[in-house]
Amino acid sequence: MSVELGSENHNISKLIKYFPLFIYSASTIFMVFFSIHAIHKWDGIWAQVAIPLACILPATMIFFKVGPDLLGNKIWPIEIKFILIIVVLGLLNICFSENQQDSFKGMGLFLISGVLVFSVSYFLFNTKEAQKSFFYLCSFCFVVLLAVGFFEFVQQIYLSGNKIHLLSSNPIPASSLLILLSCGPLILAAQANNKWEKIFWVSCLLAGILLIFLIAQRGSILALTLMLIFGVLRSRRIGLALIFAAIVVAGVGYLFGENLSSSIRKSLLRQDTMLVRLEFYNVALDVIKEKPVFGLGFNSSLSRFIPFDYKSKIYPQDGRHTFYIITRTIQVFDNMFLSFLCEMGGLFTLAYIGLLTYVLKS
Repeated sequence: MSVELGSENHNISKLIKYFPLFIYSASTIFMVFFSIHAIHKWDGIWAQVAIPLACILPATMIFFKVGPDLLGNKIWPIEIKFILIIVVLGLLNICFSENQQDSFKGMGLFLISGVLVFSVSYFLFNTKEAQKSFFYLCSFCFVVLLAVGFFEFVQQIYLSGNKIHLLSSNPIPASSLLILLSCGPLILAAQANNKWEKIFWVSCLLAGILLIFLIAQRGSILALTLMLIFGVLRSRRIGLALIFAAIVVAGVGYLFGENLSSSIRKSLLRQDTMLVRLEFYNVALDVIKEKPVFGLGFNSSLSRFIPFDYKSKIYPQDGRHTFYIITRTIQVFDNMFLSFLCEMGGLFTLAYIGLLTYVLKS
């Protein structure tokens, strides 16, 4: 009887130990496969509740686990100090925003899905076992997205006008998801002891690189290129492998480039969007001069910085559409760096970069 009772207590304690990890994994799967669809397709209240809940629920469980010790400890980890600074600066950004309502929604979601998730991960993945579970989770999502992406590519061949969206209505999050989740197969490939396991994960990574090129978003391809450069600098062996893979992909692209659909070639070779993005840097200079510390306010409109008579310096003024007309429906920076520097402010940007730098150096 005592043996059975001891075994039952052991199972309960094991369930309690791994339950936060299970909730975190379920929330991650929801965010990967359903969050973008929720934003675009679900009724407003359901999307507003479901997405924050997916981030807050794991955080609540972790807080009850480590909160008492953390509050009782006079010396906090540097990462937690950075997080608190970022939260305070985010609240100040809302207070000084030119559009407090939009900034409250945008900054709230950014903090909930950003630094809050990071803080949960910081406390949850402090063991090798938990870390490996997370890498397998990322790899599972990565492989599923590969299957969905290539299925959509086949559809694109037979149904002109379709694009690779990966469960979303926007191809940019599609390629971003692949890049973020690639950490899973990358780590598992590096740690694999079995030859065929290593071949499998490397093949998945190469398929992911190819799919990112097929999605044809230049920002994602640039990010991928920077990752290759970083890999070369970090490890000569990995770097050479990545360079070889890039040469193979580039060679295949050169040989079969003419067979790509017109939509992909058009996305990769368009020059007008590049000129629009470059012109935004001129707009950013005006914003920085006026709002260097706390920024314009996250998601605040740029309308007063791009008036009807705005004289563009890079985007051609003699074109069919002026820069004002091109950006009339955008009115926010379509650029992560400029969004941080101009909408969130210089202090917020420095704190965020400081956290990233410290984490990468640790």
